[in-house]
Amino acid sequence: MATEQTRPHRARVHEVLDLSAGTGSEALRGYVVEATPEQVAAIRTDARVDFVEADGVVRAPEPVLRPAPVPRPPQGDAEHTPQAALPCVPNDPYFEEFQWGLEKIDAPSGSLCTRVRSAVAVLDTGVETTHEDLAAAVAGSVNFSQSPTAQDFNGHGTHVAGIAAAVTDNGIGVAGVARGTRLWNVKILNDDMTGSFESVAKGLYWVARHAKAYNIRVANLSLTTPQSSQVMRRAVRAAIRAGVTVVAAAGNLGTTQILYPAGYPEVISVAATGQDDKLSPFSTYGKWVDIAAPGADIVSTIIDNDYSNLSGTSMAAPFVSGAAAACLTTHRCHKGNVEAQLGRDTDPIPGTGTLFRYGRLNASCYRNRHHWDIALPQFGDRCRHFTTGQQSPPGSVRRGLPADGAGPASPSR
Repeated sequence: MATEQTRPHRARVHEVLDLSAGTGSEALRGYVVEATPEQVAAIRTDARVDFVEADGVVRAPEPVLRPAPVPRPPQGDAEHTPQAALPCVPNDPYFEEFQWGLEKIDAPSGSLCTRVRSAVAVLDTGVETTHEDLAAAVAGSVNFSQSPTAQDFNGHGTHVAGIAAAVTDNGIGVAGVARGTRLWNVKILNDDMTGSFESVAKGLYWVARHAKAYNIRVANLSLTTPQSSQVMRRAVRAAIRAGVTVVAAAGNLGTTQILYPAGYPEVISVAATGQDDKLSPFSTYGKWVDIAAPGADIVSTIIDNDYSNLSGTSMAAPFVSGAAAACLTTHRCHKGNVEAQLGRDTDPIPGTGTLFRYGRLNASCYRNRHHWDIALPQFGDRCRHFTTGQQSPPGSVRRGLPADGAGPASPSR
């Protein structure tokens, strides 16, 4: 890919790129070309050219486990009884028996008590937009892959989307971390889970251009590549400049090797942990990784209107994305401090400070102010500590779940 203002030197042009609208100094104008080494060398000597790089391959890390789909529980369980210790337990039938990750991050005390207004973009293999537990959450779709449609024919993107944004408390399937959020399906990976620097850049620039209009505040990238890319990093910066928090999977190598886009300092990189709060053996780790989240045996939506459990940092990242959306909605997080606030709110677990910078995600403080009447003595003063902003009010009496779309809610900033 070459970036310049005029056509490159006799190279075969596949596409003219102008990814510039509304992204300021991170605009990208150039060409996707097929060129010989001699032509590339000639292009690099042109004073009008900013940089030239070979397009590379990105891929979604292959989930570590592909077990048989979990059995379907009875749907629409109106007699579901919340656990006494958890104020906002949803009636989604998979929650109590299978969704250990939500309880581990204390979502029933925080993000599940919130009507999340900040939208989340999932940049992946697409989303099955007709899925019974996702259809009501999907705000729209766009396709930058080589697949003919934005629909998911693989399952990876649908699983990721359900973790962050499945419709919650609807008596169906699973609960999502970000209760009530709007989900944008940005397909950048092909049906074989591969994509390119170009497709990632196109997806992120699309998010940047539409962030304000659609209130997209978080972008989830459950994909990796060992190669750094100027095109990809410029796209990351464009999204961040537009007010979007970018979250990415650290990878499933089980080593300290830096993978991208998670390896960029502007991105919140996520490692995977198990029910024992220990780093999952498959998870990439190291001081360059920012935060840990549940990533082993995670039950979520898959294609064909079904559910299954998968493991990987691809599953851990949307926990953080959903929590970030809730944190922004409740104004505990603000543009520019999301990583710091999420980090401050984490629980210290084995590996904190060595295997990853912060601890394991905790979403208990991400609830709207009018739901602070929930009694949470077990958390003490943890939710009074902000990197910026006001103190949180004390709690008193448990009220339970807010109805989706009902009651006041703090607008996102």
